[in-house]
Amino acid sequence: MGPLLLKPNLISPVWSGSAINRLRGIEGDVAYGESFDVSVHRGLVNDVEGGPYNGTPLDELLAGHRAEIMGDLTDDGVIQIITMSAAQSLSVQVHPDEAYAQAHEDDHEKTESWYIVVGRARRDDHPGLGDRRHRCPARGRGRRHDRR
Repeated sequence: MGPLLLKPNLISPVWSGSAINRLRGIEGDVAYGESFDVSVHRGLVNDVEGGPYNGTPLDELLAGHRAEIMGDLTDDGVIQIITMSAAQSLSVQVHPDEAYAQAHEDDHEKTESWYIVVGRARRDDHPGLGDRRHRCPARGRGRRHDRR
């Protein structure tokens, strides 16, 4: 099986920024704050776009071709890659563990890893990052300078 191109699922939360629209050439009045680029989560399953599996939902393709797509990964959890664009600060969400998610939400736990591609550091987000002044050993021991 060759590479799969997936049709993203776009959603527009109230905090949506404009980066997804701008970077993907999406025109119109709706700002998309999230693009589910790889997802088998209920309600947000991607469809394959093009090729022999055109229009096939990713969860169905995985059911019939799991080893070809996932290799020997045996975990049956939900895999997601989401692109986000926020016009305002967002809170960090705490997700339930697998047992609670299965028992109370008929869902899976989430293990997350974030790559922040573009952002503005604020002092209250990460102590020290919002401070434009830092020590630089190359400019003399203990001497402070501005990073502008």
